[in-house]
Amino acid sequence: MDERENLAEQGDTRGLVSIGLLYKYGEGVPQNGEQAMYWFHKAAEQGDTVGLVHISEMYFYGLGVEKSDKQGLYWMRKAAEQGDADGQYELGLIYHEGGCVAQDYKEAVKWYRLAAEQGFTEALCNLGWMYEDGDGVLQDHKEAVRLFQMAAYQGNTRGQESLRKLGIDWEK
Repeated sequence: MDERENLAEQGDTRGLVSIGLLYKYGEGVPQNGEQAMYWFHKAAEQGDTVGLVHISEMYFYGLGVEKSDKQGLYWMRKAAEQGDADGQYELGLIYHEGGCVAQDYKEAVKWYRLAAEQGFTEALCNLGWMYEDGDGVLQDHKEAVRLFQMAAYQGNTRGQESLRKLGIDWEK
């Protein structure tokens, strides 16, 4: 953990998040959710959105804190609103699936689109399915194929499989 500690001591958010991950998953140190939260918060205090996403996950799964969908949603929205593609994708999933919020396809599309604009391939796939099924958007098979192709050409197997299911050879 020496290199990570050195980075963290210098205030490098990658080092802070990295140490948090060690504690979150118990890699090389005893698993400790409270310690993980400490390091994620230190990163988040410096504006690190990856730290925010991990704080959110800790609340959603009750790791080191009392499980709270409300807090999980709060921290994920904070990451998404600050432009974190993973946070935007995850917030899209939350609205797509419902559960801790009312299912809202239009809100899901909004967050998937923002993540997709940053090249987040999972968001490209999910947005493609929204267009394929007409969920939250007007059904548009051409747009769905375009999004699946963008994901597939970046190596996303879900995008590749979606094209195969539509009878489209994505490798051309």
